[in-house]
Amino acid sequence: MAYKPKILTVPEGGSGNSSFTAYTPICGGTTATGALQSVASLGSSTNALTSNGASNLPSFQAFSGGAKKVTAFYTRNTATINDSTTYFVSADNAAGLVTANNALSQVMIPAAGTITTIYGTVQVGTLGTGENITHRYLINGGAAVNLSTSVTWSSSPKSFTYTGLSIAVSAGDYFQMQFVTPAFTSNPANVVISYSMLIS
Repeated sequence: MAYKPKILTVPEGGSGNSSFTAYTPICGGTTATGALQSVASLGSSTNALTSNGASNLPSFQAFSGGAKKVTAFYTRNTATINDSTTYFVSADNAAGLVTANNALSQVMIPAAGTITTIYGTVQVGTLGTGENITHRYLINGGAAVNLSTSVTWSSSPKSFTYTGLSIAVSAGDYFQMQFVTPAFTSNPANVVISYSMLIS
């Protein structure tokens, strides 16, 4: 009579299984001591192994990308910042901050997704009197959307983070950052500003 090997259970140090699907990853069982399992299939080339949530085996799925940080730009303006003026953050340090809506202020979006967070830093070399500044953004030159109407600047670098955003963008869209000044009692100068965004 032929010898039939015993399949060892997981508590006995075995897998609890007599075979697995070739080349697929092996996962835990449906319980802490249950038989190990194969991922159902290998999917297609370039697929990513993706969680399907609790109580489900992962599966290979088309890669949709994760969070991508898009670095925008940094600019400096050595002139005095004017009262009640809308400035675009420019990519050209020679031009500094610009009031015209032109290509210098446009950041191209490389991939479709959702902007969830915007980060920025502002530093002022010559302080004004601390009135509030409005920060806002535009997509494809459309209507400006306020991020905050109560930002104050200081001589040390001051970071700002806007989270919980849900700004849908497509590849090839362009993004712009603006700030709007109040009527200063004393106007600031030598402003350095930079920002970046997170796209999911």
